[in-house]
Parts: sequence; structure tokens; C-alpha cells
Amino acid sequence: MRLQYMMIKTCKKQEATKATKDLFVDAIVAKDINQLKSLLSEDGLFEIQTPRLNTLGVNKKRFVSWIKKRLKEVAELTITFDQCLHCSIGAEVLLLNDGTFPRQIKDSSERSKTGLMLVSKDGSINKIRFCYVMVKTDNKYVFEVEIERIKKYINQGHSYWEAQRLADME
Repeated sequence: MRLQYMMIKTCKKQEATKATKDLFVDAIVAKDINQLKSLLSEDGLFEIQTPRLNTLGVNKKRFVSWIKKRLKEVAELTITFDQCLHCSIGAEVLLLNDGTFPRQIKDSSERSKTGLMLVSKDGSINKIRFCYVMVKTDNKYVFEVEIERIKKYINQGHSYWEAQRLADME
């Protein structure tokens, strides 16, 4: 009997977390900064990207400022979900615009997509981390993606230099 009680308690906690994540998604899609602020914990730690494209953990105020700026730069948002396959195996990961938003790629040694992993406690999001290794989302390094584009043109009969120029125009 005690085991059944614990399972019910766990399910309710997961539902509350899902509700918080759903509200976060709604706020991001609607670009509703006030709703977003209301979901974030005052003492949380949230990852952003600095102007030099480095990752930095910051407080709520700085995260909201960063995401507000980034949201102004995008016209449309698509939402998909995946699961973390590395640092927090099985945790739900939110992908905005197939992982191309809000984080920008610094250089070709980075992964081509980034997800957001939300951690909530007591109904508030107290941590947002970038996630790069996911179950269903193919997330190659940028240089791998570039090489595949070049190979496609080489296989069509173009020289390496022509293939590189064509791939750069994509």
C-alpha cells in the first residue's frame, strides 16, 4: 500500500513539472516576458550566452534580459521536445526552432543544435541549462554538417573548391 502512495505522489510531482514547462513554452511562444518572469525562481541559475558567445550561468534578471533580446530577433518559433542523453539522462529537453534558438553557434567545433533543460522546484523554474546530446535529435558538430554539404557537391561531380563555394551559398 505504501508503494502505491509513493507512485501517486511521484506522478503528481511530474504533472506539476509538466505544467510549469508548458507555461514556460507558452510564455516563450507568446513572447510574454511578464509570464516568463513569474515562472522563474528568484534564486535560480540560468544559462545564457555572452556577447562573445560563451555560456554563462546568471540570475533571473540577467536571463530575462537576454531571452527578451533574443526573442526580438526571431519572427517565428517552433517547439519540439526530446530527452537528454548525457548529463541528465532522460530529462525532457525543449528545442526551439529545431535547436537553433536561442543559443548561437560560436564556431565549427560546437554542436549544431542546443536544447533547453528546465529544472523546477515548488512550481518555479530554478535552473535552465543548455543541452547538446539528445535521444532523437541528430546533433552533429558544425564541421561535420559542413563536410556533408561539401561531399554532396563533390559526389555530383564538382571540384572540392566548387563544392565548398556551393555549400557556403546554402
